[in-house]
Amino acid sequence: MSRIGRAWQYIKTCWNGNEAEHDVCIDQYPKGTVVIGIGGSTKLSANVTTTAPEPFIKWQKVTGSESINLQTDSIKYSGSSCAMPTPELVINDVDQTDDGVYHLSVTTVSGTVIGPKVLLNVFGDAVDSLSKEKINYLRYYLLCQTIATESVRLYFTRKIPEPTLSSHLNSNKPNLRFSYWKCTSDQLTVLFPVAPGIAKSGNFDFTLLYKLIRHTITPGSTPTRGWGQNPLPNDIREEDDIERIRHNRNLLAHNIEFKLNDSDFNNLWTDLSQVNG
Repeated sequence: MSRIGRAWQYIKTCWNGNEAEHDVCIDQYPKGTVVIGIGGSTKLSANVTTTAPEPFIKWQKVTGSESINLQTDSIKYSGSSCAMPTPELVINDVDQTDDGVYHLSVTTVSGTVIGPKVLLNVFGDAVDSLSKEKINYLRYYLLCQTIATESVRLYFTRKIPEPTLSSHLNSNKPNLRFSYWKCTSDQLTVLFPVAPGIAKSGNFDFTLLYKLIRHTITPGSTPTRGWGQNPLPNDIREEDDIERIRHNRNLLAHNIEFKLNDSDFNNLWTDLSQVNG
């Protein structure tokens, strides 16, 4: 799931000192040293340019004299990507074992180029005030609120591109204001801001996106079992995934203890990560 653009400044550096042989350039941010406290998360971003076909890209951690490939599809690195041209490494729930040196490896038919080394400096002690179950809950809450919601927003903007958004909303305005599923006053303010403001899908939360997708997109596609129903594992339409996100958000909302044990967390995280993947 990174589908959200991030603007960052960088200093362009070509590595391995031989462009003609490898024809690979790696721009990377941040450079040097990253300092982060235990329990936090951090991201390394790169921009790879090469004319070589099908480069093999891996994020690696230096251990002793070896560079070890990281399992970027694991929960620890959820949100990471090894895809051209902008691979990213996300390190979640940082602890002392994450302290060390990281870099990007790009292998082509001409050889392997190593990007700039980044030292991750982890400080602090383990947080005792939050139990593991509560930390699991907070991590899953953030996944639902950020990446999952963004996935639904991307679906909506494919159906209703930004240049046509205002006309789409105006054509549905009577229903948005007066139908049985009508919007709240706060939602109407977001949809129809006071001039010179204009509606922007980036300002829509999940609840509003779900309502617009379910009721205003015509001809609409529907989940396998209909809107408002929890999909089964074999239901694989995009609309089924939207219902999965809604269902998982509801599970969180009704979790009055704000805890998830490791088993439930791993199952839920894997399920929702695949939806966003």
